[in-house]
Amino acid sequence: MSINTSTHWRDSSRTPVLFFIDARVFIFIAISFFHFRAWTLTLDIIMVIFFVLLYRLNISLTVFARMFRTLLFGKKKIKWRRL
Repeated sequence: MSINTSTHWRDSSRTPVLFFIDARVFIFIAISFFHFRAWTLTLDIIMVIFFVLLYRLNISLTVFARMFRTLLFGKKKIKWRRL
């Protein structure tokens, strides 16, 4: 058994990518294999385009979610009072 020396522990946090497509897209593609309809194929194409755009802009999905939340609700935080 040989040990691959080209990989490193810091590579474990990277997002899995197949060529330029994010691996999370394949969840939608697997769903469309089991339920093959026009809307699932359209959803697959939209999700591939979405994740490719995020990949090209070098934005992760969590960063995009935070940007979207800031766009919807603004930067001001709500102060909660405890009872």
